[in-house]
Amino acid sequence: MNKEQDFTLLISFIPLGIAVCGALVCLLQGNIGFMQGLPLIIIGLILFPLVLKSNSEKISEFNEKLEKIMFFITIIIIAISFIYLYTMV
Repeated sequence: MNKEQDFTLLISFIPLGIAVCGALVCLLQGNIGFMQGLPLIIIGLILFPLVLKSNSEKISEFNEKLEKIMFFITIIIIAISFIYLYTMV
């Protein structure tokens, strides 16, 4: 394995660690922890194969498209949160 593949393999363990931390939150916090930890587990399990296979051209293009979509979703959520924050109640 070359150094880039080794580095990609090490980076791909980060989403797995996120999933493990989410599972620990679910186990240790009870019902409330389940609602908080479940999104972490799902995100970690979705990101692991995307990061692991990011050297291939097809997955790399998909990651770039996903990054653009998530950027716009984040901007929209921030705008909605500011509108909600500064509206009169």
